[in-house]
Amino acid sequence: MRKILLPILFYLLSIGVPAHAQYKLWVDDFVFACENEITNIESSFYNGINAFLLEIEENETDLIVTNAKDRPTIAQVLSAIHQHLPFNNQEPVSLIISGNFNQDRVHQVLDIEFHDKLYMHHARDEWPTISAIKNEGYRILTFFEQEIVFTSEEQIGRSKLYSERFSSDPLGKLVLFQTTENNENAVLRASIQMWKQTGKTPNFICATSIGNRSVLRQAADSLNRLRRFRGEIKYNGELLNEIYWRHEPDRITPARFSLPLTGQQQFLVPYKNGYRLSPPEMIHHGAMEDEPRIFTAHDIFLEDKLIYDFAFDGEITNNAEPEWNNIIKKEISFINDKTRGKVLYFSTDDSYIDYSKENELDFEAPISIAAWIRPDSLPRFTSIMGLGSAFSFKLFRGNPDLTAATIKDHVIRTTIERSNWSHLAVVLNPVRTVIFFINGEKVAELALSEIKPSGQSLVIGNNIWGEQFYGAMDDLKIWNRGLSSKEIALLYQEEHNKKKPISGWTIGFLLTIVALGIIILRKRISVSATTTPKARVSHKSNMLQLFGSFQIHTQAQGDMSKAFSPLLRQILSYLVLRSAEVGDGVNTNKLTDTFWPGMSKDKAKENRGANIKKLRKVLAETGGLKVVYENRKWFIETDDEFSIDILEYVKSKSILYKELECNGVTRASLCELLDLLERGNILQNMHHEWVDHFKNKISNEVDILLSQIYHSEGSKLGPEINTRLANTILLFDNLNEQALKILIRELMTSGKHGQAQQAYKAFAKNYRVLYGEAFEIEYQDLIAP
Repeated sequence: MRKILLPILFYLLSIGVPAHAQYKLWVDDFVFACENEITNIESSFYNGINAFLLEIEENETDLIVTNAKDRPTIAQVLSAIHQHLPFNNQEPVSLIISGNFNQDRVHQVLDIEFHDKLYMHHARDEWPTISAIKNEGYRILTFFEQEIVFTSEEQIGRSKLYSERFSSDPLGKLVLFQTTENNENAVLRASIQMWKQTGKTPNFICATSIGNRSVLRQAADSLNRLRRFRGEIKYNGELLNEIYWRHEPDRITPARFSLPLTGQQQFLVPYKNGYRLSPPEMIHHGAMEDEPRIFTAHDIFLEDKLIYDFAFDGEITNNAEPEWNNIIKKEISFINDKTRGKVLYFSTDDSYIDYSKENELDFEAPISIAAWIRPDSLPRFTSIMGLGSAFSFKLFRGNPDLTAATIKDHVIRTTIERSNWSHLAVVLNPVRTVIFFINGEKVAELALSEIKPSGQSLVIGNNIWGEQFYGAMDDLKIWNRGLSSKEIALLYQEEHNKKKPISGWTIGFLLTIVALGIIILRKRISVSATTTPKARVSHKSNMLQLFGSFQIHTQAQGDMSKAFSPLLRQILSYLVLRSAEVGDGVNTNKLTDTFWPGMSKDKAKENRGANIKKLRKVLAETGGLKVVYENRKWFIETDDEFSIDILEYVKSKSILYKELECNGVTRASLCELLDLLERGNILQNMHHEWVDHFKNKISNEVDILLSQIYHSEGSKLGPEINTRLANTILLFDNLNEQALKILIRELMTSGKHGQAQQAYKAFAKNYRVLYGEAFEIEYQDLIAP
């Protein structure tokens, strides 16, 4: 204990008071000595106590303080506090009022007792500084229980889970910290340890085992003299909660944090699974200002730090390292699955895949694993993958299990089904927690035991204990970073719709349908809003499709979609969509901010240059698309034989608006647009902020245009076209009540009563899933004239 306290005490002495004392202390960063059992108010004040916990019980006539001797009323306790209130230049006295009672009654008593307005009440997120309170002459601060979180030395010490360290989420709240220590040094040590681990100041220090209450005041004074580092972490302007810190395995903080500066400076590296924080690290020292520092969180690409990426589409290739070909395969096969197409299959004992290369995972950083599995049998143990003696991700009687090197099983009690596909994912946060996901949803979080690093190669379908997996497996991925819950949900959705490959005849038919779209293309993709609609060009065999999912097809190469990595697909799609939106190219700053935010200028330039080079190389194989940079902007150039569906959409939309202004829309023009839109909104397998902008924009455009067409021309179009029109709106906005009403009425007109009822039930089900409540409009109300 002496070794721990000496650096702290040395620092307190070295900074001096008040020369380098804390410049500003807000209420939420100030430490009070707190009494949680009311015995003698005068004695408490004499020993330096400046905070009291009042546990209130309300009856018909009074508010009783249940944690005070003889159970006095709150009016009596407040009177005693007022009577003995020290009126020197000390900090204000705080009252924490807890229990089940009417707050207005408490304020009435406070107003009566402190009629000279010596007290103030502030809701959280509005904390003033202590100096401002003193300057205004306030001597009493009141807080209700919902503004306080409770914790203890024991609670902090035993839990590795953020959610279990406090009585509730501590974001924006004050902390009442209970310690069992009985001397100043021990209280100080416990308080600083709690502060470091949680990023929350112990605002109210309580202890029941201390005879001399002045010990609490001395510890509080020492803590208030400590410099501190305050900060916030935000994502899209909102606070991003539950933050981890590198090199500090026990530290988990809320989005707003405070950390004690127990030396001349400290090096800080926060991180959050699934995000890139900018700046990535900070140094704070005693001479710096006390204003909060701001970290900004940015989305990162799903393939970022993806170390192993096996699609199992008839071959064993790590798409993250496709040139590695020394993989050992034993007794494995591939089968055609009706749901997922070609998949890996294990059917015999001692069958496995050995990557046969020392793994390069950083076991001090988070690790994420995801895979689709369809087990044929569920023996006691069956291994999905293993990394030597480090750990194995497996099933225990059908329950997801992570076994660490100490042969410690982390098992969750959620059994998966035999003979059915399940998407399993696990995120390991070293020395902290292991989080399990099934079919995109978080199902459990457990404290994680020690993981010993191992350089052994990845083994799939087995492990060092010979725990054989029996059944099918698909899309195994391992990241050397922690995925967020949002990323895993998106990963599940992206891979959920993987289907059996369709026949060549069907592909040809679909491509023919796509090729029937008509569009005017300039050599450079640049669409002007003032362009006059002209005849369309059709039957192009080279096409780029963004509606639905990303697809690119050429007559010479066939389907080239797999030639584009996820990032290259995004860059190409972004350049096309921006050109279609603004009729011009994309400047370098905009491109960089979209795909490499938070990076240094040199690093961003390096990444941008490398990926543009890769994109140009792949596009060269299409024979009709290329990236050009002119006039400080990036463009996609295309020849006349290349069709791009988003430009067909822009042109079709323009023609329909022109027809609305003239003699009314033609059935042919409307059907061409509906044919184009039947694949659904753009890039459905991409989920990024920039994509969401275009998805929302197109969804709004489709709703406005088709609704306008229906109200203007619906009586002429007939039930069949109107039904397609309503279904198309719902395809882009599945909770559009007006489209539901159109759909049901048109189906009723066609005599399709059963389909109308099914449409209503599907809508109501989606409504309940999204909003968590029943759809209030009854079916009969929708069919009423």
